Amino acid sequence: MNSIDYNKVQETYRQRSQLHGNHSVLTGSADAKALHADALLDYITRKRLLKHLKPQKTDSILDFGCGVGRLSFILAPKCATLTGIDASKELIETAIERNRFANTSFVHTGFGFHPLPYTLLFNKVFTVGVLYHIPDDDLAKTLNDFSKKLKPGGKFVFIEHISPGNRILDNVGIQRNYDTWKQLLENNGFCIEKITKIMRAPSYSMSLWKKTPRLFSFMMPLFYWLENCTVNRKPHLAEYYYCVFECRPA
Repeated sequence: MNSIDYNKVQETYRQRSQLHGNHSVLTGSADAKALHADALLDYITRKRLLKHLKPQKTDSILDFGCGVGRLSFILAPKCATLTGIDASKELIETAIERNRFANTSFVHTGFGFHPLPYTLLFNKVFTVGVLYHIPDDDLAKTLNDFSKKLKPGGKFVFIEHISPGNRILDNVGIQRNYDTWKQLLENNGFCIEKITKIMRAPSYSMSLWKKTPRLFSFMMPLFYWLENCTVNRKPHLAEYYYCVFECRPA
């Protein structure tokens, strides 16, 4: 599946970069309801990434598609070094401006496949909601590059959609099914250790959260728990799932 228009993706994130902080890499909308939804989506993805990546103080970590540093800045205090790379010049500039960590650096790569510009190896590589924007041929090269940049015992963790079938959305993203993900990973240097559903669409917790006043943000742990309890409920009604993949080099 290769009908991704990189120019359209680039323009999408150029426009999103004008939003405040993390919202540019979540729903990408300034609408008040979307900003409220972003809060729960951010909370769930942060909690799940930390749980499955398990950062250690000795780790060298790569954040692929780091955007404005939303997740980089959560992980920086928990590892030895963190490197963030992104195709969007505007988002990287924001990440650099926001950076207050001596162990963290950011690099702009540009759209399309670019081999990782490093000779060093990483203990862990992660990415959230980025592989969705990469067509299969470039994604195969990217995954293969990741597998070569991981140290022995290294780990690759990512969060992406799994849908019943493959479909291209507005030429900026691809929702892939389980078989496609499995083939892409196994053909390009990885074995899947675990796939965990972390959120469904439509989501029971999100639908309730959207009706909750913003001042109730202290209740997010409850909505996180609710999503865990309901993510597998009535699967025939789910359009797709957010899933976390834990992978090791083959």
